[in-house]
Amino acid sequence: MLANAADQAIRFQSLLLDAAGQAIFAVDEHEKILFWNRQAGVLFGWPASHAIGRSMTDLNLAKMVVGAGIASQGAVDEGETWSFERVVSRLDGTTVPVFATSTRIAGDDGVLVAVITVANDITERRQVDERTRRLSAIVESSSDAIVGMDLDRIITSWNSGAEAIFGYDAIEAVGQSVTMLAPSFAQDPELTDLATRNGLSISSLETSCRTKSGSTVYLSLSLSPIFDEDGDAIGVSGIGRDISDRIELARLAEVRTLELAEAEHAAAVEIARREEADRANRAKSEFLSRMSHELRTPLNAVLGFSQILDMSDLDDSQRRNLTHIRTAGEHLLALINEVLDITRIEAGAVRLSLEPVRLEEVLTGALDLIRPQAARHGITVPEQVEGGDVSVIADRQRLMQVMLNLFSNAVKYNRPGGRVDIA
Repeated sequence: MLANAADQAIRFQSLLLDAAGQAIFAVDEHEKILFWNRQAGVLFGWPASHAIGRSMTDLNLAKMVVGAGIASQGAVDEGETWSFERVVSRLDGTTVPVFATSTRIAGDDGVLVAVITVANDITERRQVDERTRRLSAIVESSSDAIVGMDLDRIITSWNSGAEAIFGYDAIEAVGQSVTMLAPSFAQDPELTDLATRNGLSISSLETSCRTKSGSTVYLSLSLSPIFDEDGDAIGVSGIGRDISDRIELARLAEVRTLELAEAEHAAAVEIARREEADRANRAKSEFLSRMSHELRTPLNAVLGFSQILDMSDLDDSQRRNLTHIRTAGEHLLALINEVLDITRIEAGAVRLSLEPVRLEEVLTGALDLIRPQAARHGITVPEQVEGGDVSVIADRQRLMQVMLNLFSNAVKYNRPGGRVDIA
């Protein structure tokens, strides 16, 4: 009865181990398989009927016992346990990564009886780890700031892009409130609440943030909720792209636009001023032209009557005075003719009629014209110019005009009863 009860207990335990969702097997000190449950057959591809009684090496599973110290002499530590990861070959030639925990079982005499191993397929976990590693590499290699925060806006993750933009390293940032970077979050908590409450992302939100140095950086920010396995929002992920250069370019463009508008306005004012000046010049030219023609009429009469008088019987004094009148009239007529040529004068293209001119004739003529003015002020002027027969290359009319100006100033600014000397 006792034997049967013990057999039944062993069978029951075997059934329990067979129903387990983990691969469970036992080997003796020579790596001979003593027990092999159904899940071990599923994991390694060897059914229990082919595995039990054979060594792990026969099944190409030696890696599962390497370093386990199964072959030992003398007493062992009862219940000693260790864990390890291995990539082992299956019956069909494929490989599978497993995580195993082995435990030593000793008899009453302390001698090793068996090593029991519990193994799990960690393919999915490794895939998750690989995806996590790749995702982490992508996050770390991004030049954008990628920051995670919990529902209280405490920073939980911080990538190298955030470090480059804000100046804080992960140790300084993680655990701090995100408001140290973006005070606007404290002023407008709806920014993060909207993402977690509605489960929606907020994209292309342009905002200003503060760096470690206290300077301002402008970001284009996207916020997305972070969910747990049950689908509940547990935080917010923020991705910020530095758009400070773009903002600065936009500001410079605005400044340039204002400067251009001011320049265009100034140009328009200048054009209007020039047009007004042109109108004034045209009016002036028209006035001078009309006045020149109006002056010609009485002047021609003066010159005409002087010619008639020249044909009359005159004494020497009268004829000398008449000569002065005719000379002055002819000089005035030449000046009026120059006024009519106002266009060339304003363009700076006055033409000179250069010719040999006897200087004495010009000076004597100029003196004769200012004598009446000198007589009115009691100023004595020379009767004639001493200097001999000297000639110059000049424009006779303009040379006469210059001499008249000089002699007229000599009389005008002289003292009463003074005199004018020419040398």
